[in-house]
Amino acid sequence: MSHAGVLMLSAVILLAACGSLQVGQNGPIQVILGPLERIEAICSALAHRRAVGCLVPERHPTQEGLWHWTIWCPFNDPVCLSHEIRHLIEPEWSHL
Repeated sequence: MSHAGVLMLSAVILLAACGSLQVGQNGPIQVILGPLERIEAICSALAHRRAVGCLVPERHPTQEGLWHWTIWCPFNDPVCLSHEIRHLIEPEWSHL
């Protein structure tokens, strides 16, 4: 990983550590909800563009071919959550 990549990852970890986040996990899916500003900063850093929510593969696939995914969305934003879930279940879908 490049120095820029390490710095970016460090910034994302620091932002995630600050402030209250709600985390839920069920099988290979983890959902993290938090304040809009914090989630937007984390997702924008990961996407290299402005993003309010994001879907992040966390690890390589398991032997069964399952990925571990984390969905990041702001509190009280069901549109963000449904948008990111759609990316997960319909990978060929793209933004309009």
